Amino acid sequence: MIRRPPRSTLFPYTTLFRSRRSARVTRALSLQKLSILNIFDVVYNLFRLDMHRLIQLGNDCEHPNPHRLPQPLDFRLSVAYFAISGLDLLQSIDVLQVEKHLIIDWIYSLQVLPSTDGYNIDRCGFRGSTTINVTKKAEEADTRCLEPVLSDCGHVAMTYTGLASLVILGDDLSRVNKNAIVSGLRALQLSDGSYKAMVDGSENDMRFVYCAAAISYILQDWKGMDIPLTLQYIRSSLSFDHAIGQGFYSESHGGLTFCAVATLYMMGRLESALDERQRRRLLRWCVFRQQNGFHGRPNKPEDTCYSYWVGATLKESGDK
Repeated sequence: MIRRPPRSTLFPYTTLFRSRRSARVTRALSLQKLSILNIFDVVYNLFRLDMHRLIQLGNDCEHPNPHRLPQPLDFRLSVAYFAISGLDLLQSIDVLQVEKHLIIDWIYSLQVLPSTDGYNIDRCGFRGSTTINVTKKAEEADTRCLEPVLSDCGHVAMTYTGLASLVILGDDLSRVNKNAIVSGLRALQLSDGSYKAMVDGSENDMRFVYCAAAISYILQDWKGMDIPLTLQYIRSSLSFDHAIGQGFYSESHGGLTFCAVATLYMMGRLESALDERQRRRLLRWCVFRQQNGFHGRPNKPEDTCYSYWVGATLKESGDK
């Protein structure tokens, strides 16, 4: 039985916008200017809203468990990454010049750092929002706040998007505790080679393998990943139609294929992990996804996200 991808998949670069068929090429320039202004507003307001929320909740020792918070609070950093990387692609990152140092400081405030005795070393990484930064307040309060401290941990997708945002903003990563992040990353890999998102448990599949590889690549430290085990997981995820699914016996999907190929690309193992015949068949599957744009699996409409994932897979695979 082929396991289909879930109806809503939280990719590290999840579907936020879909192309409109009525868009005109002649409006491209004005739309780009509008996009720059809108993206700037997204970054600035995310930063301000997050700090406002922190002030509201910061003095409350009886803070709710982070796992019960609404998802927009958990993943605010990833939305900021979409906006920051969008500005970078539009060659307009300079619009953040005045606020850049504040945004960098905000991102660093999301870092889960190891305690003095190192008891939480396997929980380190980046949170999605300062709203769930409960460790500092709990350490300053009494033992009633012990539970939120134990619940405080990084999220692999937030760690990836946080580091990528810092790099785009020109930060030198000097304030990143690289050893702690590598330790936290190592704790997320499962026995089948896949990764879960958080140490307390979550879904595990190729999306988070990609995040772990991107983190390792940015830090230039692969000690947080068992590479042979990861390669085994990727190979075993090759489906009957020669592309990649979410795991064993799962249907091939454009986004997951990108995650696997990008992981191999960052490792420098693309040609050694897949033989020539496998790579050729995978490329054929990608090419067959093209209509006006690309769709991610048979009988799905094409859109901008699939076009990015499949197009990037073709690019990384050296297809011209």
